[in-house]
Amino acid sequence: MAVARHSDNIEVQDEDQDDINYENETTVTTRRTNVEMSEEGHYERLDLQKKDDAVYEDLRTKTRKHKGLPKKIRQSGNSASQPVGSKVASWSCDIVKVGLGLLCALLLAALIAVTVLYMQTKDPTDMENQKILLQKNLTETCTKPCESGWESDGGKCYLFSSNKYTWELSRNDCTLEGADLVKIDSKSEQRFLQGKLMEKMAEAEDKFWIGLTDSKEEGKWVWADGSPLLTELSFWSPGEPDNWNDRNKRPGGQDCARMGETGALEDTWFDAFCDIPHKYICEKQADSGKRVCVSI
Repeated sequence: MAVARHSDNIEVQDEDQDDINYENETTVTTRRTNVEMSEEGHYERLDLQKKDDAVYEDLRTKTRKHKGLPKKIRQSGNSASQPVGSKVASWSCDIVKVGLGLLCALLLAALIAVTVLYMQTKDPTDMENQKILLQKNLTETCTKPCESGWESDGGKCYLFSSNKYTWELSRNDCTLEGADLVKIDSKSEQRFLQGKLMEKMAEAEDKFWIGLTDSKEEGKWVWADGSPLLTELSFWSPGEPDNWNDRNKRPGGQDCARMGETGALEDTWFDAFCDIPHKYICEKQADSGKRVCVSI
């Protein structure tokens, strides 16, 4: 019996020892596992850190390259990567701009239509008055080729004097004005001058001296500048020149020419006594540097 109990105790002790060994092995295994897990976790963290470092380095490289690009390329790249909200906002701005442009165009068209309608319904008399006023302003403000008091025609300026002098004094007065007694070179000039005289003559004998004389040689008529009178460009009144000597009271006769007739345009020249005072016509070239007023 004692032997049997002893063997039972031995078996119990062996089982207890086995349990202790099992627990020790389990603890060691658990520790080893924990160590291994800890090491693996460490390794994983190292791998993640390496990956993060690689991604960060890649971003830095891309950033440096991006900064090195021209501004327009960077802007195009940024616009491609803009958020949807930013693109929508940009489209909204574009739509607003287009809308404002259309609104301005409509307002301009409406303004033009109102102006045209106003011009169509405007009183024609008022428009004509405005045109006359505009022409008057242009005439008053533009530069004339002749001084005030002179008449312009055919590139020449004419002064119709209201004073009465002898032929010689009349010529001197014209000279003081930078002119000379008129020299008539054409039928159109004769008609222009005679037309003006019919407006200015107060009576039949209210005639004007012209620059024509035969005082140096009887019957040989010359102009004040010394040029001879051409037969085809002479406009003597019928029966003139007659060199009347007033019944021998003036033996020298009539040696200077005057013009003026109340009812004719061409043949209006008469010879007269040079010392009788008459009005006169001065003539000079128009200033070519001045503009002529033109009506519109």
